[in-house]
Amino acid sequence: MRVRYEMTRISLSDEDGTPHRVYGVAAIDGSGRQIGGIEDVFVCEREAKEFVRLCNRKKLAPEHLEECLADAVEQAAQ
Repeated sequence: MRVRYEMTRISLSDEDGTPHRVYGVAAIDGSGRQIGGIEDVFVCEREAKEFVRLCNRKKLAPEHLEECLADAVEQAAQ
């Protein structure tokens, strides 16, 4: 199955009501339908774009997306 990945962005509010933009990843199938993804993974747009670019370049299978996202978040925290 051919899948492409796209960066998503949403605004979330913290406990004080201050909005913050967060970024995620959507997996899109060949017909343009979203088949997976996670909305709020990155706080840095650049990191989200780099991750999506890597997923598309490596042709990541959608069943490995969550594991790869977990690895990316762990690396960013170091």
